[in-house]
Amino acid sequence: MIAPISLRRSVSVFLFIATAGVLSATRTEAALTLSPVTQGRVTLGGAVGENNPELLVGDSSANGTVFTSVFNFSLSSSTAEIAAANQITFTINPTAQNDVGPDIRLIALNGDGSAVDMLDANAVGVTVGTFTRAVVASALSLGQALTFDVTEWVKADALAGTHTTFRLESTSLASNNDGNSDAFVFGRQDTSTAALNIIPEPASAALVGLGMVGLVARRRPRVSCAGG
Repeated sequence: MIAPISLRRSVSVFLFIATAGVLSATRTEAALTLSPVTQGRVTLGGAVGENNPELLVGDSSANGTVFTSVFNFSLSSSTAEIAAANQITFTINPTAQNDVGPDIRLIALNGDGSAVDMLDANAVGVTVGTFTRAVVASALSLGQALTFDVTEWVKADALAGTHTTFRLESTSLASNNDGNSDAFVFGRQDTSTAALNIIPEPASAALVGLGMVGLVARRRPRVSCAGG
């Protein structure tokens, strides 16, 4: 006859399994971060071929010139993680403000471009989300990032091709012609904080559930029949 396992020992086994599950989940739930393979500043309603390393969103002091910034990411090495992701976010930190910065929005571009191009300034896309100038200015003062949920666009792009591209722009798409640069700065081409954060499904709940199953299974031997 197999000796029953005491409740105290069963609880200890459960706690060990549950703790191991939580620790394992802590390791596996961290986001995979992708940096742009190319990023750059392009212009709307102004000079074509703008190649300034400062990433601006807004207008310049030269009336009629409107800047936008484009970020291109390679997905080919992360397709499995993208397919299994619970959420994917685009994050970026504003780093400076010129005069009165504009309300901004993030556009998910169509197509499978492998680099930032001037054509991206007017390419067709879909609005992911917007932030008012007050929110952007607040994030700047607090040193915080702006976060957009881009899950559906990145997942679709990973299935259709190898790259995904986003454009950060002013919602007005026009200069106010006041002779000042009214823009937010988002770093430079070589120092931007733009990133895709691929966040996997949480694993802790499932692992703790397995621990509870283990506890129930080990408590059953305590029930015995008389006269055995």
